[in-house]
Amino acid sequence: MNKLLVATAAVAGVMLSGAVNAKEYVFTFTDTISTASTPGISVGDTFTLKLDADNGGSTDVSQTWNLADLGGFTITAGSYAATYSQVWDNPTTGNFVTDAAGMMSSVTFYGTNPNSHNTDNFGSWTGDTVFGNAEFCDYDGRCNNIAAGGFNNAAAWTVSAGVPEPSTWAMLLIGFAGLGFAGYRKATSLRITGFGT
Repeated sequence: MNKLLVATAAVAGVMLSGAVNAKEYVFTFTDTISTASTPGISVGDTFTLKLDADNGGSTDVSQTWNLADLGGFTITAGSYAATYSQVWDNPTTGNFVTDAAGMMSSVTFYGTNPNSHNTDNFGSWTGDTVFGNAEFCDYDGRCNNIAAGGFNNAAAWTVSAGVPEPSTWAMLLIGFAGLGFAGYRKATSLRITGFGT
């Protein structure tokens, strides 16, 4: 039983270490709409883009996130809301770079791949909404421009630590459940052999 307890503790320790050493980050771009052609979106509406990223690091200081490190992203503007599953596949490296203070120092980002699956409140099918560096257009061809004209202005981006992924929480819970079960079995064993009360 002691071996089981030690093994479970070791597994939990490894999982905790992994959870601490690897962090998911969220890159947020905020600007305003300069030209609006889609119902529900007006000039001056706040435009917010949030992009998930994970390069396996434990800090956002002096880091580089490449295309392979970038996940899906969400967009809101006025009444428009969308989730995109695929970013534009060029360039593939150096997409987001932070400096020694953890601030974004360089950004190279061009939006979505027109062939990716985008789910939004205009509809849902492959390539229904094209999202580019300076505008996004719905499937009726109504386009909305972003005031800054693009996303490569590093000063318009912020970096924040993301919420741990569900799989990370699941692994931690399994590990702690194993520890609890091992402790319960040991206490039961002591009572049966007359050493417990």
